[in-house]
Amino acid sequence: MRFGIERCSLTGTLGEIRMAWEHIGDCGDGQIPYEREWLICQLELGISYLLDVCGEPPKGYELGIMWHEHDLGDYPTIGISWHGLEEAPWEYIQRCTIALEAFDEAIDWSRISPDSVHERFQPEIPGEEMEANAGDDNDKDKEGET
Repeated sequence: MRFGIERCSLTGTLGEIRMAWEHIGDCGDGQIPYEREWLICQLELGISYLLDVCGEPPKGYELGIMWHEHDLGDYPTIGISWHGLEEAPWEYIQRCTIALEAFDEAIDWSRISPDSVHERFQPEIPGEEMEANAGDDNDKDKEGET
C-alpha cells in the first residue's frame, strides 16, 4: 500500500483552499539520500500502524508523508493534512505521536534493513554457491543424455 507523498511547506495553497499540515513524528533509521526508498517504506509502515492503533483521522483530515525543506536537504516525516481553516485535531495528533514513538522504539530497524537482510542471502560457507550451481549443470548434462 502506498500513501500519498506530498511536497509542501507546513502551509501551502491549493487554488483558493489552504492546505495545512501538522507534524506527528517519524520512525525508522533510513538516511536521505542514500536510503530514500527504505526511509519512505519505514514511514509508510508507521502510518499503517497509526491507522490500526489510532483509527482513521477525523473526516477531512489525512495522514501522509510530509517533506520538510532544509538547507542541508529535504527530509520526510509523518504528518496530518487538511484543507480549509479548521483547527488541527490535537487529540488525534497526540495519540498518534505516542503510538508512533512506541512503534519506533519496538522495532530494531537495523536488523530488518534491506542491506542487513541482503547479507543473509549470501552463502555462509565460501564456495557453497559454486557447488550448488555445479549440481545444476550436472542435471542439465543428464537431461541431454536421455
